[in-house]
Amino acid sequence: MTSSCSPSPQPRYLWQQPGWPILQIDAATLALALELARLEQGRLLGLLDAIGLLPAQEVARELWVQEALATAQIEGQRFELAAVRSSVARRLGLDDAGASAPDRSVEGLVDVMQDAVGRCDAPLDADRLWRWQSALFPGGTSGALPWGAGVASRPRGPLRYAHPHHRGATTPTGDPYTMFSHVMLGASDLDKSRQFYDAFLGALGCKPGFTDPKNRTFWRHAGSTFAITAPINGEPASHGNGATTGFAAESPEQADAAHAAGLAAGGVTCEDPPGWRGEGAGRMYLAYLRDPAGNKLCVLHRPAKAA
Repeated sequence: MTSSCSPSPQPRYLWQQPGWPILQIDAATLALALELARLEQGRLLGLLDAIGLLPAQEVARELWVQEALATAQIEGQRFELAAVRSSVARRLGLDDAGASAPDRSVEGLVDVMQDAVGRCDAPLDADRLWRWQSALFPGGTSGALPWGAGVASRPRGPLRYAHPHHRGATTPTGDPYTMFSHVMLGASDLDKSRQFYDAFLGALGCKPGFTDPKNRTFWRHAGSTFAITAPINGEPASHGNGATTGFAAESPEQADAAHAAGLAAGGVTCEDPPGWRGEGAGRMYLAYLRDPAGNKLCVLHRPAKAA
């Protein structure tokens, strides 16, 4: 009697590759195919232009439109065809760019596509991916549900589509969604406010913020997102009377450092000087100031509970 062993099946999915998730692209193998595809594309566009069927820009727009619609369907979204065509036309400088009112979700998707194509040689690093995520989920939400921007995780096993519309969904880090997805404040002088928050939040251990294509700036730290933006209605930014945005500090010294950094970067102190407030379990260290736009901020440190 003889026995035979069947060969091991070839990996079917990308995540089953031995080197996942660190994969290498063989540029030499792809180069010829890409070169031929590019050559055929040029010939096709040239022929269409020569016979007057469609100008090259019109062809490019239709390719972009179809790609955008197909990408949106993957996310379970259905965009109005006119809105997508209008958004793409604005980027190509076509005459009918204003035919449809801008849609923020459409604009975000086309922004990502434009950046991916126009800067295909740029590194695909975490900062760039977070900018794309921010553009795809404007305001930190997807529909009516929160979607944290600027967080990532390494897949374990098959790639699965984790969307906040699914019941029981968690953040990309595996944590359950909390009450707040993000905090965003308005500012009229964005450059001055960026400098302020880079210094103020930097003292709390946060890296400098990143600015997306809509000129909004985001800071990510300790699983939270903070952002500033110019009001989308075109009116001057204004601070809320009675509103305070609180930031956590690891120690009274860190709270003092953030307070001092904020004042040095154009902030103004307010309320009582930094110090301890309250007694017993409610005792905490507070430091108040206002940012250059007048928004009231509080840096708070709670001491560890006694064992």
